[in-house]
Amino acid sequence: MALAQAPLHVFVKYTDDAGATWNLEATSGGGFTRDLWYRQKLPMNDDAVAKGTYLRALAHEEAVALIASFVVEQHWAESRFEVAISTADVILQHYPAFA
Repeated sequence: MALAQAPLHVFVKYTDDAGATWNLEATSGGGFTRDLWYRQKLPMNDDAVAKGTYLRALAHEEAVALIASFVVEQHWAESRFEVAISTADVILQHYPAFA
């Protein structure tokens, strides 16, 4: 299992014992969703998918950085701008493509 992302959305990619990969959608009871559904419902272009910006399984370090980005949002909402920027700098060291 690994996290994956689409624009403004995070979901889980699961590869079963037969090698098939499934998208698990936690926002709809853990049901399966095809990549095509994300492509139709969320704004992304072919280039972003081809480059791996969206819809690919994230490496562990990338997944941790993605989760930490929510901490940045919270710091920003609390007007803790310097802490938010410092946290974002650390995130970008581990997941530069997240910029």
